[in-house]
Amino acid sequence: MLEWSKRTDPEIDALDRNLPVILPVGLVEAHGAHLESGFDTYSAEYFARRLCEETGAILLPPIAYGYADTNWEYTATLGVQAETLGMMIGDLCMLLCHHGFKKIVVLSGHGGNGIGATLGFQRAFRQYPDMQPVHWSYFLTGGVPMSHADEKETSLAIAIGANAPMEKARD
Repeated sequence: MLEWSKRTDPEIDALDRNLPVILPVGLVEAHGAHLESGFDTYSAEYFARRLCEETGAILLPPIAYGYADTNWEYTATLGVQAETLGMMIGDLCMLLCHHGFKKIVVLSGHGGNGIGATLGFQRAFRQYPDMQPVHWSYFLTGGVPMSHADEKETSLAIAIGANAPMEKARD
């Protein structure tokens, strides 16, 4: 599998520029007493890794601190404003495009990150109008509606190997 962070500069320079790169973006936030706070990042990286294994796309290191649009009242929530996330995604897109990687997939484990992705894409488009970006959030388009830390998200967490001690779950 092609993992950007595990390759040297000459190895990255030799990669096929037609391959898409996949950027997992999550959020550290409260998920009740039974799901780990990093689940949104963990799930984004899990699905990004699976896609890269199956398609040959290039896996970028994840952004753990996504757009904290909700749950600010909980101690476990650590994130950034949409504009900050947009700046990060925009900067990464511009660097990738500068080096010829123009097919960019932002795979999100948190719904609010779409705003940051859109802001980042808009910034990068000014300089690289031939960039081909897409934002995808598995739970918004996967056909199975779920709510924050509900039974479906908990089931998904268990299915992909996240820490989810059910004896701690509360309604």
